[in-house]
Amino acid sequence: MTLSDFSPGMVRAARESLSNVEATFNFVVCDVQAIPFGDRKFDAVIANHMLYHVPDRRTAFSEIRRVLKPGGFLYAAANGRGDKSNISELGRRVNLDLFPDKVTDSNWFSLESGRRELEEWFSDVRLHKYEDTLRITESGPLVAYFKSFNRLSASELRELEKIADREIALKGAIHIRKQPGLLSAGKHALTAR
Repeated sequence: MTLSDFSPGMVRAARESLSNVEATFNFVVCDVQAIPFGDRKFDAVIANHMLYHVPDRRTAFSEIRRVLKPGGFLYAAANGRGDKSNISELGRRVNLDLFPDKVTDSNWFSLESGRRELEEWFSDVRLHKYEDTLRITESGPLVAYFKSFNRLSASELRELEKIADREIALKGAIHIRKQPGLLSAGKHALTAR
């Protein structure tokens, strides 16, 4: 099994967290747009919530197809366009747009757009949705999440906490809509590319 990431820090963290696992892993820093392996090397490629970061996905898909064996599959985890939309609404109440690119960028890789993109390169593309909701019953973890963006002042964080506390007191919890899913895409011998 080969584990890779564009970030050396992420590869280092994976190596450290798996150091006690009784299995053989190959750790590689690489760019999905230039995968450093020969043709037809892998049975599967997993792209876990990362394709929206890739500047040239056409090149990435070409590379993934190249390294997949015939009959292999790409498994790409992504979110739907409405994922966590109400947490973004909460952020806007304190003048913070958490995910501006997601709403305005037509190039954002999502469950909706990803299927169309993958069908150009792979066959048997399937969408597997996972219906999920996050139930927040106290404001502390939510405020910590917003604080991690390092874009809110202390007074804005206090205002957010007040808003969250009022919402929780009124409704019992804040329910965050989540829209995760998985796109599976096969590389079959009859595919044109």
